[in-house]
Amino acid sequence: MDEQNPTYEDVNNRLKEIVEAVADDQIDLDNALDLFEEAVALGMQASSMMEEDLAARDAQAEEREMQQQQAEELAEQEFSAQAATADAAPPEGTGAAEAQEIADAPASDGSEEPVAPAFGQAPALESEDALD
Repeated sequence: MDEQNPTYEDVNNRLKEIVEAVADDQIDLDNALDLFEEAVALGMQASSMMEEDLAARDAQAEEREMQQQQAEELAEQEFSAQAATADAAPPEGTGAAEAQEIADAPASDGSEEPVAPAFGQAPALESEDALD
């Protein structure tokens, strides 16, 4: 085990060694107490390592969430800009006036009924006699 910068696995392995040593019936009390103190210190060190790892993972998750929010905000801004461009008045001779002309045109079957109701108007309902 690297005494300067032990890994979690190093600490865990040393704790296992201590458990095996303390389980031996031939160990004297002073040695058992020394191993116990070492085990407590290693346990605290392992706990700190886990807390640091969790804090780092939380920070990474927060960073990813912030990046996701920024990407969503950017996409929303781009969508709004595109929508604003699409909502701009069409050039003269196109758009609503042209659509109204098409709607007012006679049906292709020769009847005088317009192809579609005027913009903003509900379609005319047929009489009950025509439905039968």
